[in-house]
Amino acid sequence: TSSAITDANWASATTCGGTPPSPGTPGSTESFGCTGLAALTHYYFGLKSTDEVPNWSLASNSPEATTASCPFIYVWNGKEYEFVAETLTPFVVPEAEAPFLSVLPNLVPKDGKYLIKIKEELNETSFLNNLFLLAIDHPKNTEIYPDIFGNIHTIKDKISASSCINEEGEDCLDLFEENDNKFWNWGDEGYWRTHKNTELDEEGNLLSDDESDLYSWAVLTFPKPKDAEQAKLVWHAKQHDSIGWAWTHFKDLLGYNHPESLQKYIDNGMLEDWFLNESAIIRLDVWDGKEWKHEYNLLEASASTEPGRFSHLVDISKIPGDELKIRFKSIYGYRAIDSVKVDYSKDYTLIPYLNVIPSYPEKATVNGESVLGAVSKTDSKRVVIDQGDEMELVFPEKYKLLPNTERSYILVTAGYYFGKYDKIIAKPNTELVERIMTEPGFTPRYFIPRWFGESETKFNEIEDKEFKCSPYFPDPQRGCEFPLVVEKEIKHFFPLSKYTIFDKIRIGSQIIVILIIIGVLVLLIKKRQYKKLLLALIILGVLLSLWYFFKVLKEFRVGQGLRLKETVQRVPLKMVSTLFFGSPLPKSQPLGRFPTKLE
Repeated sequence: TSSAITDANWASATTCGGTPPSPGTPGSTESFGCTGLAALTHYYFGLKSTDEVPNWSLASNSPEATTASCPFIYVWNGKEYEFVAETLTPFVVPEAEAPFLSVLPNLVPKDGKYLIKIKEELNETSFLNNLFLLAIDHPKNTEIYPDIFGNIHTIKDKISASSCINEEGEDCLDLFEENDNKFWNWGDEGYWRTHKNTELDEEGNLLSDDESDLYSWAVLTFPKPKDAEQAKLVWHAKQHDSIGWAWTHFKDLLGYNHPESLQKYIDNGMLEDWFLNESAIIRLDVWDGKEWKHEYNLLEASASTEPGRFSHLVDISKIPGDELKIRFKSIYGYRAIDSVKVDYSKDYTLIPYLNVIPSYPEKATVNGESVLGAVSKTDSKRVVIDQGDEMELVFPEKYKLLPNTERSYILVTAGYYFGKYDKIIAKPNTELVERIMTEPGFTPRYFIPRWFGESETKFNEIEDKEFKCSPYFPDPQRGCEFPLVVEKEIKHFFPLSKYTIFDKIRIGSQIIVILIIIGVLVLLIKKRQYKKLLLALIILGVLLSLWYFFKVLKEFRVGQGLRLKETVQRVPLKMVSTLFFGSPLPKSQPLGRFPTKLE
């Protein structure tokens, strides 16, 4: 229901899925799991009991809760498994698969092992391709914030905004100052009815095309050092219930029994464009002194009870003055932000196998069955974790903590998840779906009034006995099972094109080696007439390689405050091979660099 359950509205409430337990001994505690709930949806619960007559009791108290989305990560904290993070948050279709970095607070080794669980508790299925754990030694009094590109930022001096104005001209600074569960753009129904034009057209869509009725935005001003060249924005964000509802509604318009319709829009790029630019993003703009410049489309947000922590690096070298102005913009009530800070400090140097230590799982099981081979590398194999399943992971503890540092952990997971939907309809409503994806401003005009109950869409539901199974997720109720490991080639949305520092180091080393080989081949072709030149080239190549290598080590050593001996002792052969043959870290994903409709 849309409000607490009482005796007055009991008849309009929906019965929970699943079978309630038989009554136990009076005074005993009983539990019941309500299944079939939609992700990211707010629910009220109520209970009635009856005797054999039957005489019905009055309605119980009505607790409320919001279902989350995305796979949940639990870590061993020294006493028990504790929920700490989510993973794969924005990757809701196969083609959106990419690495996702989740910070794991409170992870404690047990007998030299790190114990982690990934659980699928909601009405969805996760497909995990590859995963590994990073132990990061960073200076004390700093924090680790990953970004969606696969980069890891060190945060030292977080600065709050000095002012904030929203689309209504109101002061909104208090919403961004602290992580206090006071959210900007939380989608309050009362605020919508009193501050927005709620008039509908004959189709039940919002009539207004005024952006301030359809979108929320906030302009934040931060103090800026005049010589600053970069700014690391850090924020805590959360998805509103309406996103999960809208995504399920969108798929239901095409129908569970017409999966080819959804796949068509994935293949032709329409869903990708809508997904990246309108449906579930926060647009970030930066003021360059003359006009607003599009910087990035934020896809990251937690769907659980706690907002997730994220970051983004902004080049501000050409922004004049002593102020930094940014603007967040989103469909009203879709994605919410709890706090935003800026840090102008330089990122601490992170180098694989020195202070970024990768650890690969020694054990990976789903419901007791080993899947280690399927999650040990990135390939076409994916482990299926359906609702109610959990993956148990065991990682070895490696290396002692570096002096003058503290250690943080990040779980890198590549994969995607797919929320289930079940409406069987006569014909896909492709005209409406394409209008939602392509007509500027129609996404909020359509979804906002339906979310707040001002209008509704009638689905032409039928009983389709011929259609059996979805290619996107298992459906045990219809007898549709998936194997524990599936193999599927995917054409990904996000090309691997942006290089991290690790890729630059590797490429630089490879170029030096290639130049040496070319020089050797040229001299051999000339029948070794230039033996001295050959020797000189080899020596030069070796010296250049050593110079490049120790330049990186020096940067690392100085940043750590280590003596050279301590540094060399920490450099294993794997570190050397990494420079030439590749980093264990995922390449960055260039998300958010697409044209946008939110001008």
